[in-house]
Amino acid sequence: MLVTIMRRPDSRGLKAGNLNYAIATAVREEFIVVCDADEVLPEDFVARILCELELDKLAFVQCRHTARNPAQSWFEEVLGPAIDVFYKFTLPSRNRFGFTCCFGHGLLVRRSAWELVGGFPEVACEDLGFTMLAASAGLEGRFADEPTGFEAFPKTYSALRAKYRRIIAGTIDCFRLYGVRLLSFAHVSLVEKLDFMMTFSTCYLHLVAMVNVAGALALGWFQEMSGHAQPLGWLLAVYLVGPLTPVLPLISQAVSKPRRMGRFAILASVAYASMTPLLAITSFLQTIRPKPVSFVPTGAVSRRPQKLRHHIWTLITGVAIVIVALVLKSKVLAPSLALGLMFVVGLLLTQVDRDGVVGWTARRVATIPYIALVVLLLLSD
Repeated sequence: MLVTIMRRPDSRGLKAGNLNYAIATAVREEFIVVCDADEVLPEDFVARILCELELDKLAFVQCRHTARNPAQSWFEEVLGPAIDVFYKFTLPSRNRFGFTCCFGHGLLVRRSAWELVGGFPEVACEDLGFTMLAASAGLEGRFADEPTGFEAFPKTYSALRAKYRRIIAGTIDCFRLYGVRLLSFAHVSLVEKLDFMMTFSTCYLHLVAMVNVAGALALGWFQEMSGHAQPLGWLLAVYLVGPLTPVLPLISQAVSKPRRMGRFAILASVAYASMTPLLAITSFLQTIRPKPVSFVPTGAVSRRPQKLRHHIWTLITGVAIVIVALVLKSKVLAPSLALGLMFVVGLLLTQVDRDGVVGWTARRVATIPYIALVVLLLLSD
């Protein structure tokens, strides 16, 4: 196989700059495969996926991915099913009923479409930006369930946190730059626009969650002062199950792999919940004071030492919520207390790959918030 390594004279434009330079300089073919360094594509990938790109209006075909095996860390091995959930349960129906997006790898792009939209937009989320520009130009994308590529889940908690911080800020940046154009075109269907808006709105879920927690603490204080602090058991049960809802599609697999899926559900809930303070701040600042979003490869972050001081504000937020909830002694604050505990113990996931007692403890702390919530649920009766 002939491989050409290209070096461009500057580093402008992030990953999109790399792609645009390589395509403009060395690629002449109509069909272009985009592959990341941490994924593996089957040998017959091009032959099989070309069959999906028979329509001229298709700008790209995005293939399905599953978690790479074997994993390179305990964190990657346990949370790897998140990749399967995303590609298997959230994307196939969008070919007919939603906004089909590309994800920057495992991707076949039509060169004429790339030229029509002016190349990959040089922003942090160039994949979303390219999809939006293609849709605005009357082109579509398609998701292919086969062939299947293999990609790596971030190897460390810090790498996962950095990835989602970039995704949140980059998505908001794309909407600011290209959203109005996309929503204004009549050839983009109403269903696609609604799907796009609902997907885009998830950037603010963490901000909404933090506002809700602040409101819950204030409400708990007023109820405690007035002597009317009577929690509803069924409501606390909703909060117990709520964080697990993103992984409910895996329930069919839980029958055959109950231990792995159960461990994944608990750990994923705590890992993603613990990123809430940082992502809430990220979405707020990127909205009111937009600035260029940096692109640090996930693999590069994975190789850096993980230090708790890099997550100090999440720790302070979690400790503050726990203290306030305990001081008020209000049972209605049980969900807030559990979420505060998720912020605190989630940071210990930075230590899961260490040897000895520290690593053993870190691999099991994700159950603590749920144990606390179950106990408070039972005590509320």
